[in-house]
Amino acid sequence: PLFVAAGTDKFWRLFCDVLGVPELASDERFAENPKRVDQAEELTAIVEPILSRRGCREWEALLIEKGVPAAAVQTILEFFQDPQVEAMDMNPVIRHATIGALRVSGVPIHFSSTPGTIQRAAPLLGEHTREVLREIGRSDAEISSLITDGVVGVSASS
Repeated sequence: PLFVAAGTDKFWRLFCDVLGVPELASDERFAENPKRVDQAEELTAIVEPILSRRGCREWEALLIEKGVPAAAVQTILEFFQDPQVEAMDMNPVIRHATIGALRVSGVPIHFSSTPGTIQRAAPLLGEHTREVLREIGRSDAEISSLITDGVVGVSASS
């Protein structure tokens, strides 16, 4: 799979040039992004056979060289092995309650004043039930009753 961000008319023209169909850029059916969206099925039928003539990485390189935002869609394994992911510390290892050490994808956007971090693993089903119910004002007795009646669930570790 290949991701191409050719939503603007400029990138659309460049995309068509790279594909070798510059006339497609001036085709009235596809001249503006709203029209391309409306005609997506027809446009896909035209573009997909062209893209199938080369490999994903080859298209990625050609599009980037021309200035079109594009990237091969990575598998999770490819993501974690990508040198840029390592350089940006986008693959932290966190502790999971049942799995143990777990490598996860990091926060993709970095702000200098408010940096995001992975603080903990995704919770187990029902892990925070008691905590959330207390936050909304339920007493321990009410929570126990909800659990006993099967209205809410809790994880074995909570």
